[in-house]
Amino acid sequence: MRWKLFFAFLFLAAGLTFAGFSEYCLSRSGPSPVSILIPTSSPHITRIFLANTNARYRIGVAFDEPEKLVFAKPDCVADPYDSTTECSGIAARFKASWSLSQGAHIIQHGLASETIWRVHGEPFLGFGTFQSKAWQWYRLDVDAISYETQLAQASPRLTVGIHAEKPVFDEPKFFAVKLAARIIYGLFLFIGGLLLLSSLVARRETLFAPLRQTPEVETE
Repeated sequence: MRWKLFFAFLFLAAGLTFAGFSEYCLSRSGPSPVSILIPTSSPHITRIFLANTNARYRIGVAFDEPEKLVFAKPDCVADPYDSTTECSGIAARFKASWSLSQGAHIIQHGLASETIWRVHGEPFLGFGTFQSKAWQWYRLDVDAISYETQLAQASPRLTVGIHAEKPVFDEPKFFAVKLAARIIYGLFLFIGGLLLLSSLVARRETLFAPLRQTPEVETE
């Protein structure tokens, strides 16, 4: 019975540890590893994230309520990193500096763009892009954030996401890793729970066994 308890707690501890670590990593990775609402007054934002693939990522600000922003050409779709675009944007009036680092080494840094463009049909304020290495941790720091009331009404959100010609809705490799991780720690928790339940049932049977014994009747 003791060995069952030992392995039950071993499996449960391993499952909980792996679940916590994997969910932490999964929440900070994927096609959009960073997505944070920016408070009205926010002098500094730091976010550590995991790039799970070799890809070019873009850093910038998206808007949860894009209808609050009015474009001169609402149907025009532009790329903020393409200088040949003929679309008209909106003056951002968004002041922020940013830096991207890996460990103690700063990889890139810069300022927020002065213009909000439509990217993939949605307003986007670009900071910059970087080429990631698969399964590497990065740290994004954004300082001295200030912006006008018009932008605040549109609910700005600091984002880091894979930069592609088309929107990234799905990445099979990432979702396969997520599914595998959840299956593994789910099995650990399930086995640990079964062993714990079996141990408790066995202990209960041991405790109540003397009460179930019928006394022998003495005969002369």
